[in-house]
Parts: sequence; C-alpha cells; structure tokens
Amino acid sequence: PFDGIVTRVDIEKGEIATSGDEVISVMGETGLEIETFIPEVRIVGIRVGNNGSATLDAFGEDRAFDVVISHIDPRETEKEGITTYRTLIDFTSLNQDLKPGMTADIEIVKNKTSDVIVVPNQFVLSEGGETFVNVKNGKDLEKRAVVVGEKDGKGSIIIESGVSAGEFIALEK
Repeated sequence: PFDGIVTRVDIEKGEIATSGDEVISVMGETGLEIETFIPEVRIVGIRVGNNGSATLDAFGEDRAFDVVISHIDPRETEKEGITTYRTLIDFTSLNQDLKPGMTADIEIVKNKTSDVIVVPNQFVLSEGGETFVNVKNGKDLEKRAVVVGEKDGKGSIIIESGVSAGEFIALEK
C-alpha cells in the first residue's frame, strides 16, 4: 500500500478480472524511475550506486538530470535476441516536470580516471601478438609497443604505457 495517483484503468464496471490481469495502474508520489535493459556487452562495471545523467527528449540535450542506479536484475532478460539486464535508475531529485512515458538517454559513470592517455581505438594496432601505435618522430613514423587498458565504450582506449602526453600518433606508416 502506498499513496499515489491512478494513471490508467483498463476495466469497465461489471467486467470480471482474472488473477494476474493488470487492470489499474497507480503512480506513487515518491518520484519516477527509469527502466532500461542494458546489453551484456555494456553491463560489466555497472553497479548499484553508480551515478550518471539522463537527458530527456522532452527537455532537449542541454538539460541533464542526475540519476543513480538503484537495481540490476541478477538474471538476464532476452530482448530482440540480445541478452540484457533489466536495470532501474532513480532520479536523485524530484522534478514536477517529469512525466511517465518520457524517453531518456542515459550516461552512467562506471569509474573515473585522470591523468591518462586516451586514443581512438583505430589508432591502436595489433600484429603478431604485439600491440602498438605509430608515433610521429620528426617526419617519420615510429612503430612503438604499448600496453593498453580499458575501452570506454565510445570508441576510445586507455594507453597505460608506451607513449607520453604530447606525442603525436598516426593511423598508418
């Protein structure tokens, strides 16, 4: 039991409802949450308590809302042939302008790093089991071995060692 507002009634007076039928929806007064299904390739590193931001189509990209992961189902859910994990995301503050059914783009912070070198994935090459980048050395390019770290999911990768800040790298020799 909770206080709320009836948002939908899918039954008429005199109709018979069977057990398990959803005939009335009630929205609580404690705020809205976002339900999303995160694909298995993106769920690694996401934990309950991770913070992030949400932009809603109704408000435009310039207005972001702070959010926090409140629940991740321990079992997978298949969506359109893809293994996903149902995830609930709470807004960190109430906003009366938010309405049920609005669509959102979510960005979750898995972890923060600083003072690292990040390059686009396509600049990191592999050959014969060796990972390297092409570093500009005067007018020439030098093939230099690197140790790579995590990928950010947006097409970039952390270079843990092998190049220094300020060096220029290129795609091809």
